[in-house]
Amino acid sequence: MLNLYKYLYYRLYKWNLKTWGKSDGAEFNASLGIAMLIGAHLSIILIIIDIVYPVFFNNQEFLSGFPKILLMGIMGVLIIISYFWFVYKKRYLKIVEKYKDETNKQKLVRGLFLFLFIILTIGIILLLAYIGKNCRIIN
Repeated sequence: MLNLYKYLYYRLYKWNLKTWGKSDGAEFNASLGIAMLIGAHLSIILIIIDIVYPVFFNNQEFLSGFPKILLMGIMGVLIIISYFWFVYKKRYLKIVEKYKDETNKQKLVRGLFLFLFIILTIGIILLLAYIGKNCRIIN
């Protein structure tokens, strides 16, 4: 899974460089994109817990009591972790070096996999949100 995030970082970084150039902070933008995706994956977990929680805990809701400031704090922590994971001490340069010689076929296959991964993530969030809203165990 780590390599998937590294490759996604690489593709986001290269896209940012091509679109806006070096002056826009491509390494930071790509890092933020990774943090958002990890946040989406954590959201999937929270939504699943929110759907299942009432079954085991006497129809009590899970997320309704979650302070929004805590969720914002979690996202802030993800952004900081992503920064240290990719940007700090220019670690992103090692990732760029690792993937710079990929062939067009590798780029196509890996890009298609990333596209499906992101679409699947969004699809799961939408499906779970629909289930959570329309198929509640409690009223």
